[in-house]
Amino acid sequence: MRDGRVLLCRRRADRAWYPGAWDVPGGHVEPGESARDALARECVEELGITVREAVARPPVAVDAGTELTVFLVRAWDGEPANRAPGEHDELGWCDADDARALPLVDPRLLALVVEVLAA
Repeated sequence: MRDGRVLLCRRRADRAWYPGAWDVPGGHVEPGESARDALARECVEELGITVREAVARPPVAVDAGTELTVFLVRAWDGEPANRAPGEHDELGWCDADDARALPLVDPRLLALVVEVLAA
């Protein structure tokens, strides 16, 4: 989050899952890795930033038995850039109105964006 906006990534159109949809940066937790460690690794890999301050949000149920852990990153070193062109083809800083106009990977993402920006 920066200046009242959140950073979203548009998935490449040739991706198998949610092609062309906008999502939060990140990915899967590797075996033996904590969610916070995965956040740090994914931010370096996808955005080229080092996380300094991040707050875990309540888990989001994705489907039966699967939860998504989302972090609000408030401070980092470096300037976010698309370091994963094989996954994303665009990054964008979005406010709630911007997010409402985008095809998001899941409707729950809009509620999360609105909640985070209102806090």
